Amino acid sequence: MWRGLAIGAVLSACVIAALVLFGGNEEEPATLGAIPTASGQTGDPAPSEPFERFDGTEATFADYLGTPLVVNFFASWCAPCVREMPAFEAVHQEMGDQVAFLGMNNQDRASDGEAIAEKTGVSYDLARDPDGDFLSAFGGIVMPTTVFIDAEGTVVEVHNGALSQSALEDRLHDLFGT
Repeated sequence: MWRGLAIGAVLSACVIAALVLFGGNEEEPATLGAIPTASGQTGDPAPSEPFERFDGTEATFADYLGTPLVVNFFASWCAPCVREMPAFEAVHQEMGDQVAFLGMNNQDRASDGEAIAEKTGVSYDLARDPDGDFLSAFGGIVMPTTVFIDAEGTVVEVHNGALSQSALEDRLHDLFGT
């Protein structure tokens, strides 16, 4: 009997500790400074923190509201990323204004990211994620990672791994009806 009470007390203490550590205030979610706070789960809003585009201007995901958005994380050191970028460019050209595309250069030197973009011929918007904060915020765990955001700014899918042109077209059709 005493053993059962002791186990119950330990479990209760663990639950209370977890609530204290992870429960938080639901009305005011905790943030970590300028680190993006979206969890990457479908149904979550895209992060609101600004990022820097390759041209030096500042932008946010809210700038793309009203149009579905494909965010593709790439790096010069990621061979699958470099291989899939021309396919993303082809779909970008095919979709026109129906879907916006944003390439985010992840944990790369600016000059290396720019060189890969030039080499692969991508013409869609390009931005920097120098510390990988946005990749982490979306729940990306491998490179490349592609995030699909609806026209209202809600994450509808996070795809970890490379996508072929046909797979990307299928995802856009299934998610956005394009």
